[in-house]
Amino acid sequence: DPLEALRTPLSSIGESIVRASHRPTVLVGPNAMASLVTGPRRVVVPVDGSELSERALLPAVEVARWLAAPVWIVTVLTPDMEGAAAGMGIDPAAETGYVRRLAAELPEDIDAEFEVLHRRDIAEAILEFAGEDGVCVMSSHGRSGVARLALGSVTAQVVRHARWPAV
Repeated sequence: DPLEALRTPLSSIGESIVRASHRPTVLVGPNAMASLVTGPRRVVVPVDGSELSERALLPAVEVARWLAAPVWIVTVLTPDMEGAAAGMGIDPAAETGYVRRLAAELPEDIDAEFEVLHRRDIAEAILEFAGEDGVCVMSSHGRSGVARLALGSVTAQVVRHARWPAV
């Protein structure tokens, strides 16, 4: 199995490679299945409104073409985010327009869908949505040290628990 050597939790070496790389990197967590070729039937792209998260869209399109699978663009609203938005007079439904716009901007040959997820735990929401048939293509903010401890890493959690390699 050519991916077996990569079947480790996102280690400090793996994180260093992702941080230093200027190209998409496939990460295989300990719960990932063996093959991208025979498995995923959709490509899930979590976005958070940042330009960095949206950079995952182009690699996602290539993965979708390779797998002949649709792209699902998702964003997660936690109860805290929804409360903060309401407190600032922002309609949380604006998130639907955001992911709809991103889906509409993908190339015409790509079947693009979108969804706004509502959960307290962002990584858990992404993993649940990806389920047994979704491969995640996402970017990482590359935080380390105290920032990583304080804020955590959604990408690392998704890689650790995903059923398919994360790109």
